[in-house]
Amino acid sequence: DRSLADDLYQEAFLRVHRNAVVALGAVRTLERRADEDGEEGWAVELSNGEWLTVSRRQVAAVREVLARQGG
Repeated sequence: DRSLADDLYQEAFLRVHRNAVVALGAVRTLERRADEDGEEGWAVELSNGEWLTVSRRQVAAVREVLARQGG
């Protein structure tokens, strides 16, 4: 059973990695880019200019949420 709190949480936050959840309103964009080790992968840019790695497992879900938001 999902609660109202669960629904509100999903409307306001986005899991981008096993160890990273971000406020949806802080996400500017999703881009393919190299990480610190030079490995290609996906990352989201936050409104403060910081980049967070998006896990392969979460990329499709992140894309879907951002598409619904018009981003």
